[in-house]
Amino acid sequence: MQLGPLPKDQFDRILKDMDTNGYAVLPNAFSPDEIAEARSFVERETDKRKGEYFSFVGREPVAGTLLQRVGDSTPFRTLMADLSSNVMGRSVAPGAPLQVLRVVAGQSGGGQSMLFHYDAYAMTAVVPIAIPKEPGQPCGDLVLYANLRPIRSNVIFNVIEKTFMQNSLAQKIMSTSLMQKIFKAKVLRIDPGNVYFFKGYQSLHANEPCHPSALRATALFHFGDPHEDSSVTEFIKRIRHRYEARKARALAN
Repeated sequence: MQLGPLPKDQFDRILKDMDTNGYAVLPNAFSPDEIAEARSFVERETDKRKGEYFSFVGREPVAGTLLQRVGDSTPFRTLMADLSSNVMGRSVAPGAPLQVLRVVAGQSGGGQSMLFHYDAYAMTAVVPIAIPKEPGQPCGDLVLYANLRPIRSNVIFNVIEKTFMQNSLAQKIMSTSLMQKIFKAKVLRIDPGNVYFFKGYQSLHANEPCHPSALRATALFHFGDPHEDSSVTEFIKRIRHRYEARKARALAN
């Protein structure tokens, strides 16, 4: 696992690439053996759920795996804090990222595609674990409307904006090829072993559909909450976490 500390020129390149391309790539951050270990864990958990969609929030459900080690890594936490500080324009102390393991599989996985949204955190790092590669089949590419908005100073305006953009009608509109062309959306084929960085708060994003027989697993690490002192934001986070927990329990039964 090679997640830092990064040389200054490499760190600056990540910032520049996010500004100019909308995303940045840290190649070969994980060895094939590390990815194989993480994929084995995902496959075991998927089998328990009869090959259907599920997600884990936090480090406890992935204890003892590569994904916990990433979340606990001091160099990675420092890297995410430094990137967030540059993106937000103020100092952000290193700490634990919010991490999510998201596994798109089976028939239920189809309902988890093209759900465009903004993240609640300034920085998002994507660690691909399993990405479909079958020729001619949809493989869940990442669709990114990069840097579509600034970081909002008003949390209420942020909530209204997210509500407007994250409803089913808006998501259908943003899924069309016309909108992707107008707003120059990036469509990324992400590869296990690399880490992908983008400004999650500022970039509307979703994954394309996968074939029901395919397995798409990504670990997401979020850092830098622009509204961390807001009671509104904390309330929304609690509601979201409860929803994710209920959904996970329903899929497990």
